[in-house]
Amino acid sequence: MIGIGCQSNQTPKKPVIVTSISIYQDLIHRITGDAVEVESMVKGSENPHTFDLSGGKIRLINSADLLVFNGMGLESWATQIVAGIDTQRTRVIYVANALRDSSFIIHGDNPHIWMDPRIGQAIVRHLLPALQTILPDSQAVFQARARAYEQELDQLYRDITQKLEPLHGKSVVAQTPGLDYFFSAFGIKQAAVIVNNPGTEPSARWMKELVDTLRTDDVTAIVRLPQFSESLPETLSRESGVPVVVMSPLINGAPYVETYIDLMWFDADALANAVAPEA
Repeated sequence: MIGIGCQSNQTPKKPVIVTSISIYQDLIHRITGDAVEVESMVKGSENPHTFDLSGGKIRLINSADLLVFNGMGLESWATQIVAGIDTQRTRVIYVANALRDSSFIIHGDNPHIWMDPRIGQAIVRHLLPALQTILPDSQAVFQARARAYEQELDQLYRDITQKLEPLHGKSVVAQTPGLDYFFSAFGIKQAAVIVNNPGTEPSARWMKELVDTLRTDDVTAIVRLPQFSESLPETLSRESGVPVVVMSPLINGAPYVETYIDLMWFDADALANAVAPEA
């Protein structure tokens, strides 16, 4: 019975999934639990539009069994990655591209579709088959977890709708278009955007027009994103007297925001407090 002692006790290696942003890292974790290793390239404090690849990130990508990008122009650097990988071994998914024909995709090429929890449900449904393919023995478990999470997101949407009811129809001025889907989902009007293309600077004429808008259009708040400089929103606030509210389109972009659901509640609470502090 010499061969018995030669059996390996090593735990089988988990599949590796690499996502572009932490939103997808969290959604995948909710479906798979600890059955896979899932890592995000871009952290919440970083800008996914201008992300620079490092040597460590390249090594992480090369280890991936599945790459999950948002698409729709969010990650200009994704083309460089995909060109250098073996797509026969590593599957690549572009989530927003696949959902482009959904009735909820109402902001053209704006890639920040995850900011509507109803689209979050559609994302979970889209990711599920790819995750089941990676671990076929876990298909039923993954499906059950996905369905339960979809129910959580449905309740989330209804709870935040109730929370933000006092703000329904009110207006904000946002720093970038990163929260368009959140505002639309909950009936918030966007009077203007400070910069449509992150990394650019508004003209002096546009800044004056924004101040006029803030003074005359009954705008509730100026929304600043922590991934960008605070100077423009603060300047507009000083000129108009309209308060600045910090909201984030990314997990880990603000304190204690570690999951997708945390993110939705952080933004809802920030906006609600602009109208009724401690609401």
